Amino acid sequence: MLPDETRLALLKKSFKGIKNLKVSDFELKLPTPSYTFKTLLSLQEAYSNYTFSLIFGIDILDHFLQWQNAVQIIENHKLFAYLRPGYEDDLDLVLSKLEAGYNSIKKKEAPDLFDQLKIINGPLVDISSTEIWEKVKNKEDFSSLVPSPVYDYLNKFAI
Repeated sequence: MLPDETRLALLKKSFKGIKNLKVSDFELKLPTPSYTFKTLLSLQEAYSNYTFSLIFGIDILDHFLQWQNAVQIIENHKLFAYLRPGYEDDLDLVLSKLEAGYNSIKKKEAPDLFDQLKIINGPLVDISSTEIWEKVKNKEDFSSLVPSPVYDYLNKFAI
């Protein structure tokens, strides 16, 4: 893992200029270890006039209920899972397992899983961070895999 400051700089470069999106160091100021439910709780306390959602790749759903306080996250936040290549065929199975697991441990009055979870069907991009880091490490061209400001930044370290 890269140092927090480097990861933050890469995020800022990646999302610069995107309207209504702000990269924040909020989580970096919280005590470690950093658990998603604690970050969301802290955000809600600090910014009570806002609601917070969680966006992640669909591969997270396979083990989401193993996260610390996963049910609390589902009950209190909208979740958006972005479809990734290779998950289209198993999506129904993954979702039914998640729903069964959630239903077995949620509170009776808790919201339905599919009221909280939405699948985002966007362009399927077959890029993994592992692939990018392997190319950086091996000094191979990775310019087509990341935004150009990120490439320029990472290329300084790869040389």
